[in-house]
Amino acid sequence: MTFPPLLRASLITAALLSMMAGSAFGNQMYRYIDDDGRPVITNSLPQEVVSRGYEILNQRGRVVETVDPAPTEEEIALREKQRQEEREREEAAKRQQQSDRQLLRQFSSADDTVRALQRSLREMFSLIRLKQGNITNLQGQLAEQESTAANLERQGRDVPESVHESIERIRTQKEELHREITVQLDDIEETRERYRVRIERMEELTGQSRSLPLTIPEEHDISLSDHSN
Repeated sequence: MTFPPLLRASLITAALLSMMAGSAFGNQMYRYIDDDGRPVITNSLPQEVVSRGYEILNQRGRVVETVDPAPTEEEIALREKQRQEEREREEAAKRQQQSDRQLLRQFSSADDTVRALQRSLREMFSLIRLKQGNITNLQGQLAEQESTAANLERQGRDVPESVHESIERIRTQKEELHREITVQLDDIEETRERYRVRIERMEELTGQSRSLPLTIPEEHDISLSDHSN
């Protein structure tokens, strides 16, 4: 059978393309490990082994691409945990940078930060000394009321209820002031520790150590034992 020239050229082109496609597909091979742990080489990859991972080989048997196994649920969870930890580290670093910028705007040096601490301590100890003065006044009032009650009892007379109430009220006021001072002393230590962190960070940022103490002379006159009763 004789074909027209144009049709014959089309048929030849189609045949060449078909041969090229068949050759390309035929050259690609796969290698994977079967259920028995043995390597298998094939020109078609079974669907059930795709998730295990495999290698793509060229016509000479050389590996041209490696496809990793699909991750397990444990691996996926681990990767997500690692990504979350990395995000948290990045967020912490950003917060630290913001904190550092604010610290450097607020203070010029570690000693400048110490001076700010000392100002806060003076204010707080000033309030404590004021309450100590109130306690001293109440102690005088209490002694007076207790002396009145004792004199009446020695005379064999009844102590008026108003005197008992006054004694109880003064004692209650003293106890409340003692509690307030104890709380304030705890607040002072929390403030000192908060500033200590800032001061140490300023030392790191500026490369200069503080030369001032984290205490003030006023605090040496006050102790917790003075307010336990």
